[in-house]
Amino acid sequence: MSDRSRAIIQKFLEEMKLDVTEERVINYIVREVHQGRKLSVVIQDQYVSNRVGEEELGQILENKEIIEAVEKELNQAFEERDFKFAE
Repeated sequence: MSDRSRAIIQKFLEEMKLDVTEERVINYIVREVHQGRKLSVVIQDQYVSNRVGEEELGQILENKEIIEAVEKELNQAFEERDFKFAE
């Protein structure tokens, strides 16, 4: 196998690893938000900070699933008039 082929395969595997890690972090954030935790608190969890850097976290927060989870919690808070200001 040539060095170029190895480099291509290695890059592919690294990108796959990042995709799996990001997906796990997304699932974690969505689950925690659905459980009533504030997004600002969840993203500071060690689970998140140990797996992604600030740049990756910024991209993750743009994910459709996370936006939908936060919107759902916001809508529910308005319906119930419970904005969870106290932790």
